[in-house]
Amino acid sequence: MRALAIKLKPEGAFHFGERGVGIEETAALAHSDTIFSGLCWAWTLLFGEDELETLLERFIKGQPPFLISSAFPYAGRVLFLPRPLTFRGKDDEETRRLKRVEYVSFEVYKLLLAGSIPDDYVLIQKGRLCLTESEFKGLPSSTLDEDELRGFLRVWASMEKSQKPESTSYAHCYRLWEMEEVPHVTVDRVTAASNIFQEGGVRFAKECGIYILVRFFDEKMQGRFLAAMHLLGDEGLGGRRSTGRGFFKVENIEKIEIPEVANGEYVILFSLLNPRENEILTLLDLNSAYKLVARRGWVYSAKAKNLRRKRVIMFAEGSVLKQCNKEMIGRMVKVLSRKDSIIPHDVYRYGYGFTVRWKLEGRT
Repeated sequence: MRALAIKLKPEGAFHFGERGVGIEETAALAHSDTIFSGLCWAWTLLFGEDELETLLERFIKGQPPFLISSAFPYAGRVLFLPRPLTFRGKDDEETRRLKRVEYVSFEVYKLLLAGSIPDDYVLIQKGRLCLTESEFKGLPSSTLDEDELRGFLRVWASMEKSQKPESTSYAHCYRLWEMEEVPHVTVDRVTAASNIFQEGGVRFAKECGIYILVRFFDEKMQGRFLAAMHLLGDEGLGGRRSTGRGFFKVENIEKIEIPEVANGEYVILFSLLNPRENEILTLLDLNSAYKLVARRGWVYSAKAKNLRRKRVIMFAEGSVLKQCNKEMIGRMVKVLSRKDSIIPHDVYRYGYGFTVRWKLEGRT
């Protein structure tokens, strides 16, 4: 499958709200619905509300001009993809270790598609990322946590020569991103009393960041899409933009080929998915492997703010589902209606699936 890969180089930390209503917690990466919401805001600023309505109408009618993936990490030239939930180890011990993996590199993904697991795979980012040894050796030097490395070397130097671990055993010292908490203070306007609170954020190492995949069914939309993404970088993606979170630069736009099985009976999700009612029974069978996530949040619109959106249950990235014999699955979910609230327009959540054909024979 051919898609456009767009790197979003961070200009600072991100805040992707995930749990509850507090701002202390943040997810590491942005889901596809968050990216689409930000895109719609930038689309309105660039082209006006009428053009946004025209764009949304195509999605609502089931004729989207493009599909977007969730955001995935990159480090230098190494791109990561969601781990297929059918990914298993050679034995129970290895399977338990690999259950923590959330993303695999392109090279590991290709091997999984061929039905094997690389013998030289390396786990980094506290076991959340899996890549080959050659890719590990080519990681940017900025991903090496020097404090972690010094601690490892002190232990390593005290070992007997026969007990010293392999060279890749310091992989736990590598970090593409770090979670941070920044203190802030609010002052009561009446009593002038101060209140300290923490704001969570995710900060990427130099030469690391996030990227998205885009499939265009209407090539004429590509120019507008990229223009909106450039503006979104200046407006900010995610939450807490007023405190400097979420800014990025669009760079390294390139067409890539994502390996897939031409006649695969299953698909793997590279985005969130909310299927139509007539698709659910087709997507699920005894061999499907999936995870569900609840999506909620606040409306961000020039005409309506501080309103909660209805909770929506989605299939998560990496889910392996039965092929639906359609080019596109999923839908736009109406989470607020102008008839039921004071909002002057309907509010939708993006639920189309960015899918790649997969096969169960690829499991190990």
